[in-house]
Amino acid sequence: MLAVLPTVEMAKRTSRGRLDPLISESPALRERVNPARSRDAGNSMLSKEFPGGILVLTGANSATGLRSMPARYIFLDEADAYPASADEEGDPVTLKLRVVFTVICASRV
Repeated sequence: MLAVLPTVEMAKRTSRGRLDPLISESPALRERVNPARSRDAGNSMLSKEFPGGILVLTGANSATGLRSMPARYIFLDEADAYPASADEEGDPVTLKLRVVFTVICASRV
């Protein structure tokens, strides 16, 4: 899963302010997502691993973050606040959809 917020800084803030408290206060989530204390925990500020998947957070202002992560599920949060271009490479939503369509077409061949 990929969650795209307007900026990488907002993705970090969302992780610290919303996801980390949600994980720590929910017994079901706490059981599935390792604590961030351990280096190999699979739980960093922008990446939360759990059995059967991973949630990666990135910013719409990062073309690398949008291109580098193929994802079955994409959440575009606050899309109206996205910059007009991600690192001068074009519209962030179009960049991500191009990756999604490439993955879908490649899987059908």
